[in-house]
Amino acid sequence: MPTGTQPPLMNAGLDLTIGAGKVVSLKALQVSTGITYLWSQISGPTVIIESPHAAQTLFISPRSSITTQTLEFSLLGTDVNGLQSLDSVQFTIVQSTNILFAADVLELEPLSQGRQLLGITYDAGSNAQLISAKQFQAISDSQIAEMQNSPDLFSDLIEFSIKTIGATSASVRVHLAETVPDGHVWWKFSRIRNQWLVFPTDMAVFSQDRKSIQLTIIDNSEFDDDFREGEIKDPSGPGAPDDSIATAKSGGGGGGGCFIATAAFGTYDHSSVIILRDFRDNFLLENSYGKWFVKQYYSYSPLIADCIAKNRISRFLVQLLLLPLLVFAIALTDPKSALLLLIFMGAILTMVIMRFSRYIFSFDPMKK
Repeated sequence: MPTGTQPPLMNAGLDLTIGAGKVVSLKALQVSTGITYLWSQISGPTVIIESPHAAQTLFISPRSSITTQTLEFSLLGTDVNGLQSLDSVQFTIVQSTNILFAADVLELEPLSQGRQLLGITYDAGSNAQLISAKQFQAISDSQIAEMQNSPDLFSDLIEFSIKTIGATSASVRVHLAETVPDGHVWWKFSRIRNQWLVFPTDMAVFSQDRKSIQLTIIDNSEFDDDFREGEIKDPSGPGAPDDSIATAKSGGGGGGGCFIATAAFGTYDHSSVIILRDFRDNFLLENSYGKWFVKQYYSYSPLIADCIAKNRISRFLVQLLLLPLLVFAIALTDPKSALLLLIFMGAILTMVIMRFSRYIFSFDPMKK
């Protein structure tokens, strides 16, 4: 921790030689509490620094017809007393001699053996902005937990994160080194719904040569895995159609399983599970807070559901705990049925309380 008389010590790291079209990390090597950081570009072709005020941030090395270019960045540290220190770092950018895409395309190396090179460009107009370069990366489908019901994918999946500015949607174009076969569709894996979805044709338009696809994603729609307003996140990729996997339409679509409810009621098709599933799809997933809740639910519920399913008493107790939520879910669509169910629950609860009270008042500790 720096003292009040000594400026903070800044270390922007070693100078490096890197390839073009790569995600590059800017990192303060000595991080202390009470220090504010500011990354700035000093020289070289202009790039976007993801989070200039973070101790560690990212940028994308530019591609160009110039064989070698140099970028220099400064790191300014300021402590609580206003004392400052400065350091800088240089990156030598070496252009690849084997360029498959245009200069504005960010190339992503395949992670799966036998898969192909991917690239991406995004709408850099007034309504979209790259906010997380580290998420512009190809991700292997083996990194997704629910792969037992996965489509036959043509390439790695690609995950990106975009911020919309004064707009409710954004567009990206994904580029492929090889032609996507006729009939193939664009799949999206929803981590919130724990389910594979097919992009509607009006939201996923292949180029004439089928070597690129324009994706249009609406903020907080079922194709957005980020519950925050104005931010879009999507893991997706091309693959063969599969009628056995649930698909989505532009207006909506069913979600995956409700693990805890299914474990409690014993079957995916139980009427209570169907009601809760509809409540999730038509209410929770229609707003950002509900999306956050569902995302947390799918993070922890499989393990909890596994414990519930093994114990009959646990299943019964969870059924009781889910009754208020069931009443609320029914009330949203059928208030009369919800009222009848509430009256029934009240009657059962009254009987239990009366029987318990009778036992308490009749208990005499002097009797043996």
